[in-house]
Amino acid sequence: MAIPYGNQLTIFRNTGVNTLVKILFTLQYFIVVLVMLVSCADNPTTHFHLLTSSKINALEKNKQLFSTKAIGIREIKLPAYLDRPQIVTRAGKNELVLSYLHQWAEALSQSVPRVIVKDLQARIPTINVLSYPWSHTSNRDLEISIQINQFEIVDQQRCVLDVDWWVFSSVNQLVHIDHSVMTVAINKKDYVSYVAAQSEALEQFSSVLGVKILTILGNE
Repeated sequence: MAIPYGNQLTIFRNTGVNTLVKILFTLQYFIVVLVMLVSCADNPTTHFHLLTSSKINALEKNKQLFSTKAIGIREIKLPAYLDRPQIVTRAGKNELVLSYLHQWAEALSQSVPRVIVKDLQARIPTINVLSYPWSHTSNRDLEISIQINQFEIVDQQRCVLDVDWWVFSSVNQLVHIDHSVMTVAINKKDYVSYVAAQSEALEQFSSVLGVKILTILGNE
């Protein structure tokens, strides 16, 4: 039986609408997939970095003179602008750059004391080096208080570590006050080199600190 012309037109229109809907749905699907692929391609990986202690030689090998001595590294104070996950570099006297693609794997408030203690233990291995907080029953012949004023890469050329530090006796009497500035040149302008230079700056400071500790203990 023949379908009336009006009904044929209605069926054609309905079929055309359904086809158009399917095409639009398919296009929408591919657009969503394309946007997701582009988004993934435009999101670079965040790299996480860690300060490390160095394999350095002892200042006094095979000496038992200080084998019963112990020193304590008090809580190390850092500038507030460094207390963040992003690695901070200095682009000018009053300009800091925070990298969201290169961050610390460990807070500087934890990694800096850890590295200094490790470096000191390597420099003065016969002395017991304690990190804060320590046991109330532990005896300490000296305690070191450290205030870091600057610890970042400057102009992509060098790492600057600026430190004020104090040495106290076992009865909390101030026996020495000092100020140290360590500068480490950077050969490559990348964050792996930046962090390596910062680790080396801490090593240099630990060496200075170790020499002074031995001198003070030797004069007691």
